[in-house]
Amino acid sequence: LCPPLSRGRTPPPPAGASLPTAATGTDRPRHRGHPHASDAAARPALTNGSANGIARLKAPPPRPPPSAPPPDLLRGGRSRACDPPPSSKPSSLPSSLPSSASRREFDLLLYGAYGFTGRLVAEAAARRGWRLLLCGRDGAKLAEVARIVTDAAAAAAREEGRAAAEGAVALSCFSLRDTQALHGALRRAECVLHLAGPYEETASAVASGAVLARTHYVDVSGEWRSVQAVQALGDRAAASGVMLLPAAGFDSVPTDALAARLKLRWAASTAVVVGVLPVRGALSRGTARVLLRARRAGETPLALVGGEVQPCSGVGPSLDFGAPHGALPTAVTALPDLITASLLPSRAGEPRVSSLLITQAGWLASARPHEVEPLLERFAAASATGPDERVRMAAAAVCSGEARDAAGGLLGRGLLRVPDPYDTTVLCVVEIASRVLSGSAPPGFQSPSSAFGDMLLDAALGDRCQWTFSDR
Repeated sequence: LCPPLSRGRTPPPPAGASLPTAATGTDRPRHRGHPHASDAAARPALTNGSANGIARLKAPPPRPPPSAPPPDLLRGGRSRACDPPPSSKPSSLPSSLPSSASRREFDLLLYGAYGFTGRLVAEAAARRGWRLLLCGRDGAKLAEVARIVTDAAAAAAREEGRAAAEGAVALSCFSLRDTQALHGALRRAECVLHLAGPYEETASAVASGAVLARTHYVDVSGEWRSVQAVQALGDRAAASGVMLLPAAGFDSVPTDALAARLKLRWAASTAVVVGVLPVRGALSRGTARVLLRARRAGETPLALVGGEVQPCSGVGPSLDFGAPHGALPTAVTALPDLITASLLPSRAGEPRVSSLLITQAGWLASARPHEVEPLLERFAAASATGPDERVRMAAAAVCSGEARDAAGGLLGRGLLRVPDPYDTTVLCVVEIASRVLSGSAPPGFQSPSSAFGDMLLDAALGDRCQWTFSDR
């Protein structure tokens, strides 16, 4: 999967580069996802010899849940700054938990609603008329977002000729260290959208609380370790009827969709390579900080090889990203797809995908710190939290994939073009939330395609999602 690669500098995409206006072909096979619940292990560490090549974990002991009533909800734009200390009092859940199918006070709980992605998701969700509980540590920032979200909901109601719902947006200010407040808030919502990273530090607490509260869980992590930690809760989630769907944004939804579509189109494939090329655009402060931290920590490139997650050289194959980009060198990266690869579709009697390689092209593919880190530092220190609408409208991303058989022979190629990564994330999260609120969430640990099929991306992006496939 990883042929030798020139050690020369990888240039950024040309400033004037643009995507083709239309794909040359469209492939829309339908697939019904297969729910999957993972086995469990004590901590998120890679292990070898698992049944399906994915790191297997045992579920950690349950966190002490709260017995006190949920925290007060701040309505009408009132706020307070707070970051409470960790709760030290053990407590227990009531013997009868509310069913996730019952109607709760809020449709969605958004934790991290005032981050760049969180704010975009909150505005989009408000325009759908959903009842939102906005949560985070900083009351002043929550109040600011609440005003923006309330205005967005009112504007959407006027456009649709309906009355804006009273009390549709509420605030709750607490730290994730306050498990009593967290669990109390989770019991009030049908689904939690966890939007506060770094997810390696936050996902496990929110996901385990969601299982206890029987609240469906969705996050937009791009960190494989956090997805592995969420996978550890899969069996408990399935038994409670709760869906755990991490990595529900960019890069993972497009790369997962392309890998699933390649497998469905070429059933004999056992190895899939997917590369991601950002075109124009910019990074948010949060994304830049996560990438910068990973590079400085010397993150080891990983691949799924023969059913096992293993370190690899980091040099990826050259992939064709279509006109005007052509064939580009790539670098291997560790994304959540390595943990969710066992959920890729496979019909009865067909081999499963046992090898998966996720790579990056463009300026992020450079292995030279002096080329990449200064640019990441600039994004991380920017005054704006993320790219504005003008920048996002001009940005896009291209995913290139190859399907190979057990002997390494190339079966076919696929190209997927999507809009700006942040807009793609928002549209995918809103589409997933819509399906969850309609009662379509399968229980247990899921990937985007295992939960909602390989057409999820098409439903979220419409004609802004373009596919092209070719044989060998």
